[in-house]
Amino acid sequence: MACGVARKIAEGLDISIAPVREALRALEQEGQVMYRPWRG
Repeated sequence: MACGVARKIAEGLDISIAPVREALRALEQEGQVMYRPWRG
């Protein structure tokens, strides 16, 4: 799931990537974000 974006967010917040990925997945399930693979 959006590894590049999740990595940038995690680095910016100085936290592990795992909770960022979990949060992005939860937001996707709620329809708040859209996962579009291979997009910049």
